[in-house]
Amino acid sequence: METPLSSDFSYPFEEKTTHIPSSPLHKPTSRGSGKGGLSRFVSSEYGYIILLTSFSLAVRLIHYDQPAGVIPNEIELCTQINWYIQGKFFVGAIPPLSGMIYAYVAKYIAGYMGTEPVYYPGQMVDSFPLSTLRLFSIFTGALLAPIIYLTVKALGHNRLSATTAAGLVILENGLITQSKFVMTEGLFCFFAAMTGWVWATQMKRQEREPFNIPWTELIATGLSIGGTLSIKWQGLFTLVIAWISSVLYLWRILGEKRFSLFYIARQCFARVLTTLMLPFLVYGAIFYIHMTMIPRAGDHDLVVSPRLRYSLEGNTFEPSQKEIVYGSSVVIRHLGSNGGYLHSHFKRYTTGSTQQEVSLYPHADLNNVWIIHKAGQRWNVSQPIEPVRNNDKIMLEHYATSRKLHSHDHRPPVTNKKEQNEMLYDNNTQNGEDKSPIHAIETRFRLLHHRICHLLSHSVRLPDEDKPQQEVTCMSSPKKEVTSWIIESAFHEERKVDTIDDWIFFLSAKSEIIFRFWHYSAAV
Repeated sequence: METPLSSDFSYPFEEKTTHIPSSPLHKPTSRGSGKGGLSRFVSSEYGYIILLTSFSLAVRLIHYDQPAGVIPNEIELCTQINWYIQGKFFVGAIPPLSGMIYAYVAKYIAGYMGTEPVYYPGQMVDSFPLSTLRLFSIFTGALLAPIIYLTVKALGHNRLSATTAAGLVILENGLITQSKFVMTEGLFCFFAAMTGWVWATQMKRQEREPFNIPWTELIATGLSIGGTLSIKWQGLFTLVIAWISSVLYLWRILGEKRFSLFYIARQCFARVLTTLMLPFLVYGAIFYIHMTMIPRAGDHDLVVSPRLRYSLEGNTFEPSQKEIVYGSSVVIRHLGSNGGYLHSHFKRYTTGSTQQEVSLYPHADLNNVWIIHKAGQRWNVSQPIEPVRNNDKIMLEHYATSRKLHSHDHRPPVTNKKEQNEMLYDNNTQNGEDKSPIHAIETRFRLLHHRICHLLSHSVRLPDEDKPQQEVTCMSSPKKEVTSWIIESAFHEERKVDTIDDWIFFLSAKSEIIFRFWHYSAAV
């Protein structure tokens, strides 16, 4: 009896043939044919990428020279370019790689020597290579399109999807605008896109070769993350995303029997080395190059520690006596801001007590000198040499005017807050048993008035000042950051200093790159 077979049954060796109807899209072409050269160029990946890049570049070149003047967002980088080329020290608000790249373009491609300062928005520049720098920014912005195209292709999508993604990048108004000007955002997007591309390439190669470690792609990823992090600190998110992907991959292969624990350990080590340690090594190397490019004294010297400040070329430091004694003439510097030194002069407050002003002044001046006495007792040569110690009660006398630093209930001229008073005598009556001596440079201290308010300063300028002077007040329960001071220089003519250890010198710190990196990072 015959058993009927179901209609969907097929024999094991049965071959099925699929017939594709003739279509212009599947029409075979001959490599040797002279026709269709442009179509073959467009159909190739290289040709298609060149066309995308050209279109992206053409879109960004439209009115690239407008506005002709400097815009507000360009001022910071343009100023940094001048400082880099002149070798002047500065502290930027962002990591230095973008400024270094633009400075290289300005100096070695445009031949600019850092001779024209950029001060204000709308400024028309002559020798400053603004057009060249904008063209460079446009070029890096145009490269986003092919990078996005290659990234989408590496993720396994077809050409239509990749072209759509690249087209959105080409025509996105925000990306077009930021790539037309000298700003950090264009370079940041470029390095972030590069990170995504090489990481996607790494993932596809790992799928094709599961038992091999893609060292080339992993190293390229680490370099790209380091570049992104060295332009803006938001680049740290590229590191986070790469490691989320790595953790998911390692977790997946941990559950597969075909992968040994030794292989998984090698994969983990490779990723820690290339995508965690390498980016921070790149970041440190960028800062090293940055510090070697700005060895001379600049406008931001007061922001950093005295040791770093006086290691810069052009800054001279007269040797200071290390131990502070009563009768010493001292220069007191505020650590909580870049306002400078405790300062006074004959000018009086226009409101409040109308007594002699006390302020911060950022430059060397005789009016920055104060003499330390015991509270209520001026030092004279008949008295013994006695060191100033922590928790001592002291009096500060202004050297040039012989006035005493004090405070009372009048409000300061700018910050009219209930808990702040004008700063005019200071008695340091802080309670405590610590009697350690005060040393120049090394000792950070706070000055406490007998009315229980601390001497402080903040980034508020005094009104109607020809010179850049910062307000000094006395406040109860302030933050330590705004009440920290150091004595930067001290001298007592009656004190005999027998050994070199009793003096403070600042030598060149060119070889102490770790020290300079640490102090610069703290200032940033």
